[in-house]
Amino acid sequence: MRFSMTNVLLRLRYLVLVVGVSLLLASLGSASVCAQGFDRIERERAISMLGNIKDELKKSYYDPSFRGMDVDARFKIAEEKIKQASSLAQAFGIIAQALLDLNDSHTSFAPPSRSVSTDGRCRPLAISASCPPSSLAAMPKRRV
Repeated sequence: MRFSMTNVLLRLRYLVLVVGVSLLLASLGSASVCAQGFDRIERERAISMLGNIKDELKKSYYDPSFRGMDVDARFKIAEEKIKQASSLAQAFGIIAQALLDLNDSHTSFAPPSRSVSTDGRCRPLAISASCPPSSLAAMPKRRV
């Protein structure tokens, strides 16, 4: 089967889109991952993400031989490692490594963003009477 360059690029874009959507769907509902730890639900989500990525890779990857990699065996190993992982970050690293093993610059894993955010307005607060006034004067005034 012969592919044109346009067809390959379209398939890669589609692959990236589907992986991104599956990551978005998998990340819904995890309001505070850091506080909850890596529980059974998070582990199942990571395994589900890995399965979605494997299915999409097998369907849309431009090279039917997957650059010489046995996809089923590689993703089975990754699934077993996720079952042993101790954190969500470690599970994401395992998923990323499964794709890095393809040695393809167009195939990568971007984990979903965390739902914790800051507004960047955190300022140090002096709570001691021994705090020198010079350090308070150097702090920018906050507008309310």
